Amino acid sequence: MNKHLMGAALALLALSCWALPGLAQNLPRTPTYNTVEGQPIDSREQEKKGNQPLFPEQTRAPYHKTAPFKVTTLVDNLQAPWGMAFLPGGDILVTERLPGHFRIVGKDGGASAPLEGLPSTLVDTPMLGLLDVALDPKFASNHRIFFTFFSYEDRTIGATSIASARLEGNRLSDVKVILRTHPLLPNDQTIGAGTKTGGRIAFGKDGYLYVTVGDRDNAGNRPWGVAQVLDTHLGKILRITTEGKAAPGNPF
Repeated sequence: MNKHLMGAALALLALSCWALPGLAQNLPRTPTYNTVEGQPIDSREQEKKGNQPLFPEQTRAPYHKTAPFKVTTLVDNLQAPWGMAFLPGGDILVTERLPGHFRIVGKDGGASAPLEGLPSTLVDTPMLGLLDVALDPKFASNHRIFFTFFSYEDRTIGATSIASARLEGNRLSDVKVILRTHPLLPNDQTIGAGTKTGGRIAFGKDGYLYVTVGDRDNAGNRPWGVAQVLDTHLGKILRITTEGKAAPGNPF
């Protein structure tokens, strides 16, 4: 390489190194987890300026060192396992995120074949993805489960929805959607359509379902403020009946 080309290359390298800090400011904010006893685990700045927690540690949970624990691998060949629920006999009902399947993992290890009975008619798009699963508090008598799922087409994830079914052995029956959240897809070009779906589901002591729905924001420099408005399900915790209706006493 002649000295002129070498000089140009070195100048370009120097310019690139000088510009990196500025470029990093435009990248999504990656978390740095602190491990100082009693101090907040996540110390990033608030994404929406001026937000204040409703109570201490709502958004800044403190770090506490955990006790030593032993890890035992039950199965290691699942495709993107996402949620699970312990069945009365000790086996585990597991969801595989995409392509969406239910499997039963034995308490002593090994996974079943995908459970039958999950209809493709849950969505109108080519593929269905599964998220979380929870057992009805009366599962021992009614065999009812509740789960969250999403549609998937052309590398785009659709809205989180909630469904119920009956689990009999290794087969699902009476599968029905109890709530489809909206909008189906993010409607802003700055939004990462495959991000922050939410989907965790749990029963409260009041017998109602609590479901998280992601805000679909891409953590860029233009936050999408849907969590602060009531015309969409995005960025909310939904409290609903087992039939998908708004639970009595909801504030909104």
